[in-house]
Amino acid sequence: MRSEAPIISKALRLASVIVIVAVIALAASVGYSAYKEYQVLGGLFSQQQGGPNGQQGNSTQMAESLSGNQLSISGITIPNNMTYPLGIEFQGKISLGGIIVSTFSSPLQMIMPGHVGELNLSATANYTSIYENSKAIQIMLLNPTNLSTSFTIYAAIDPVAGLNVTNTSNSTVGPILGQFNVSPQTPYLSLNGSYVLPLQVSWNNNSPLQFGANIGGVLTQVPGEPTGNYGSVSSDVNVTQGSNQQTMYFQIPAQYASPNYQGQYNFNITVSAYGASVTIPESVNY
Repeated sequence: MRSEAPIISKALRLASVIVIVAVIALAASVGYSAYKEYQVLGGLFSQQQGGPNGQQGNSTQMAESLSGNQLSISGITIPNNMTYPLGIEFQGKISLGGIIVSTFSSPLQMIMPGHVGELNLSATANYTSIYENSKAIQIMLLNPTNLSTSFTIYAAIDPVAGLNVTNTSNSTVGPILGQFNVSPQTPYLSLNGSYVLPLQVSWNNNSPLQFGANIGGVLTQVPGEPTGNYGSVSSDVNVTQGSNQQTMYFQIPAQYASPNYQGQYNFNITVSAYGASVTIPESVNY
């Protein structure tokens, strides 16, 4: 009976060594697989199609677009080149002018070894927090604003390891009143004997924001007269993405109009929305 203990002890030590070797081998295998998969995931955020060093058969380039309040992300294919199942989850957020307008995520997708997973994601941006911030609107009316999109890919190498890749992209959108311009239209005499000076106001909204606003104008100078108030108008307008225009009709008494309407006229054009407003002085010749 005395000889059994050393034999059992040796057997246990041998078993321990086998387990340790197996764990090391597994860790090395998982570690190498994780490294290769990290390269694949990192290729999603590269500027070129394919993986590192131009290799094909890796992840494809991710494409994102934001139109109005609709975000779409496509072009994500992730191959599982490992010998272990790969769980993928996609999360992100969008900030406009430092204000978070959307958070989103995809459901967990399990990609088996040798297979390719495809991810397409859509989300809705909520601009309420921006509309409630008059300072933010004030800035965005005339100034470009930073649009920041942060993505994180969570990858779980089932069942022993995990890794994640995060990328933040920054771009510039706006201003809301981009390429602001005024254009005089043909004047005419109204039925009540006053002169009407149509003024077309146009701008290009380069931001994703769309909202109702008020546009007003004051005619501050007519030819041959001192600076003053020679008529004002105001109307509501829907600001949409892309090209916008509104025609304003200024009526002035006949005695203030130069012969044949000719000469320089000065205006102050004011755009107001959500407690913010900007006034833009303009001069045109009729």
